Amino acid sequence: MTANNPGVDAGGATLALRDWSVGELVRIALGGWRWIVITTAVCILLAMAFIRFGTPIYTITMVVGPRTEGLTRANDLGIAQRLLGAAASQQGANFEQYTELLVSNEVARRLYADHHVERRIWKSAWDAKNERWIPPSGVVPALASVAKSVLGWPQWQPPGPQDVSEYLERSIVISATKAGLFNVSSIYRVQIRSSDPQLARDLLGLLHQEADSILRTQRMRELDAAIVYLEKKLGETTIVPAQNALSDALALAIRERVLLLGDASYAAIVIDPPAIPKRPSSPQPVLLLAVALVAGGSIGFALAYIRRRRAT
Repeated sequence: MTANNPGVDAGGATLALRDWSVGELVRIALGGWRWIVITTAVCILLAMAFIRFGTPIYTITMVVGPRTEGLTRANDLGIAQRLLGAAASQQGANFEQYTELLVSNEVARRLYADHHVERRIWKSAWDAKNERWIPPSGVVPALASVAKSVLGWPQWQPPGPQDVSEYLERSIVISATKAGLFNVSSIYRVQIRSSDPQLARDLLGLLHQEADSILRTQRMRELDAAIVYLEKKLGETTIVPAQNALSDALALAIRERVLLLGDASYAAIVIDPPAIPKRPSSPQPVLLLAVALVAGGSIGFALAYIRRRRAT
């Protein structure tokens, strides 16, 4: 084609190179400066409106770690060295269970039954004065109800424990901090993003309280069964060394059972409690305005370029 009509190809290549040269881009920008100014101003105004009237989102963080307990008193019993490895392993297992329980169905059920967090999560649908749920009304909910009927989906119902569980699954982020050997740490950050910072802060506190309580109760039941068994065996044994071993184990179990009656955490401790930040994490005014400036200038330049191509 080049041999038959060299002028067209050469002219097209020259036009393409000229269109994307620095000088031509400057001429396009100068010729269409009004478009660039208008689109940039519109984008900045939209960004400012979003910053002013948009719903702020806050990120609340709680830092937790495994609870460690010294074996000073156990050393008085003469068995601390034998229990040291088992105790450390047990503490690690407890903390792993704790992190899994934070967003478990059981914790969600407790939050629903004992703390009624669903009323705060979906407060727009809760009538606090009459203590009842208000079904959604309007054109959009009516159309959604018809679509659900056609598709066979369940209709609207008041929030239940499963809804709380799904909310926690999509809202809570648990991640290990990068510290320690090989950037691996047993310290975890538990974060939640919400438009209600007080609700988010309270939720993190309740998650820790209930997850730790579940493991504490489970351990207390195990110790109760162990104490009954050890007391029975101690009464049946007449061999002195066996009696001494059973007595030491029984004393240790009773001591741990008594310590569990206190207010201290069992499986995890809160290193940094959740606090409400002074500023929301979203929207970010500086970043949003920078994006609006770049987007507005790009759109304006594109319109000016199209207008110039049409004119030529």
